[in-house]
Amino acid sequence: MARDIIFVSHANPEDNDFARWLALRLAAEGYGVWCDVTQLLGGEAFWSDIEAAIRTRTVKFLYVLSRTSNHKPGPLKELQVASNVGRDEALQDCIIPLFIDDLPPRQSNILLADINAISFRASWARGFAQLLEKLEKDGVPRHPSFGAGAVASWWRTHYATELGTRIEPEQYISNWFQITELPATVYVHQLRPRMRAATVPLAAAAGSAAGSLFPQLHVAAAVEEPEPFAFPELWTLPFPCARAADRLVSFAPAEDLFTGAEPFVVDSVEMQRADFVAAGFPPGDILPVQGRNNVLELLGVAWERMARGRGLRRYKMATKRGAMFFPAAITKKSGNIDYVNLAKKLTYRRVVGVKKQPKRYWHFAVDARPLLEPEPHYVIKPHVAFSDDGATIWDNTAALHRARRSQCKTWWNEQWRDRILATVQFLARGQNAIAVPVARSAAVTVASTPVRFESPVAFSDPNTDPFLDGESSDDSDDA
Repeated sequence: MARDIIFVSHANPEDNDFARWLALRLAAEGYGVWCDVTQLLGGEAFWSDIEAAIRTRTVKFLYVLSRTSNHKPGPLKELQVASNVGRDEALQDCIIPLFIDDLPPRQSNILLADINAISFRASWARGFAQLLEKLEKDGVPRHPSFGAGAVASWWRTHYATELGTRIEPEQYISNWFQITELPATVYVHQLRPRMRAATVPLAAAAGSAAGSLFPQLHVAAAVEEPEPFAFPELWTLPFPCARAADRLVSFAPAEDLFTGAEPFVVDSVEMQRADFVAAGFPPGDILPVQGRNNVLELLGVAWERMARGRGLRRYKMATKRGAMFFPAAITKKSGNIDYVNLAKKLTYRRVVGVKKQPKRYWHFAVDARPLLEPEPHYVIKPHVAFSDDGATIWDNTAALHRARRSQCKTWWNEQWRDRILATVQFLARGQNAIAVPVARSAAVTVASTPVRFESPVAFSDPNTDPFLDGESSDDSDDA
């Protein structure tokens, strides 16, 4: 019978939370795993005899090493069996101790004295990443009965909704950031090229008759002709603009956008933003849907310009949308930025890191999508990009996808959430809101804290969440 099961040994009930978390994470990665707090996770019953499971099916024996398990008879008996099997069958690195508390290594049980351990003390996520790397390096096989589906099925069976809900309100954090101030008016600017004076021969000016009577007469006649005209590049204008046919839409009046050397503004119409979004620009030149899209484009461009001004850079994603990323040069040497977490504690998150072999940089990035309903807000979506030099994002989308899957496989919701919070606070420069300029005397104001939603019922998570404190110890330089 093939050895294809990872056995998780731990002190019960003292280390149950960690053991359950570890078993579910391994199972979600597709590894066959046995743990007494999950048991039939993969739908098999062969491990009713624990000793037989260790002797015949276990490929890796994970010993959750704590002050309790270091002395408790039950897990120590399992450790002795695994040690005997590993020695008798010459199984290399069969036992992997996992440090989870402050037990000094020199006090570890004698059976573990010469075995390299993986530390989960500072961060469960970082320890898990190192464990996955070890399992992959040693060629531990995946098991067809395990995977995300098996974990979801186990979860539904053991923690059904009615068992985990409480009839009391509970707040949830979103990735929505409210626009608290938005200009009430927009300007629709009609452009045409400036005219320039020119001289032509009198014969040409007078027509063919004069030309035939006075073929050598070239008296200058003054006329106006259009200057060579190109629609202005929107990024060259000092404030956000959106193009609608031969018009510009902006929150800024003409005097904020153009100088005498720029295209001539034939006419500027000031409209209520709500009317422009609802009805467009009469008489049907700008339809309502285009008016709405113009306002959303202004908000998107305004955010991007603001982020550029704070030092972030833009790269184009596979969807053709742009995302703003942290280049290595604007963070601390560690790649961290400071922020205040949900517990009102000043801490940090890493937004730039380096993988050493082969060397590459990873960069946290955000895509801010403006919406007008139900109230104006930005939806901040997180991304991760990669570079070789800390600044120039790869242009190979397939390579980006592969690297992202490897880098982020141990990032759980809390890591993504806290990096979004840290990024928005970075852009707010420590203030309660971000001022996004859209004209000389107008700005879009965005709250630096996310919108919270209240549910009439609460859900009890059976696991202890290792990331509730918001600490950044899960961030590792090595991906």
